[in-house]
Amino acid sequence: MIFMGSQILVVDDEPDVLESFQMYLEFAGHDVITASDGKQGLAMYKKYNPCMVFSDVKMPNMDGYELFSNIIKFDSKAKMLLVTGYETIKKSRIALELGLLEVIEKPIEPNVLTDKIKEHSC
Repeated sequence: MIFMGSQILVVDDEPDVLESFQMYLEFAGHDVITASDGKQGLAMYKKYNPCMVFSDVKMPNMDGYELFSNIIKFDSKAKMLLVTGYETIKKSRIALELGLLEVIEKPIEPNVLTDKIKEHSC
């Protein structure tokens, strides 16, 4: 399959969330890479260098904030948004100051994903 849109990495430990994000973004024309935790997400980022990352915050092995910290060290121009139902204001503020694009609260309407991709020129 040939994709016309950008390559997007989605990182979440919930299989249903990964599948729904992937299906919607692929339907919208994006090439989607998925990872089920932060460590796998970091490896996928380094391998594919996607245009944007959507990551859950609360995950085993490496949470979304740690993933962001590692990605931004690897690529200072990385575009990443955290998706969470468990926002930590202090951590969010620090991450935003370091270049995190946004923290989006769950549940998310699918069109928000594509709106964010367009908004951040990906």
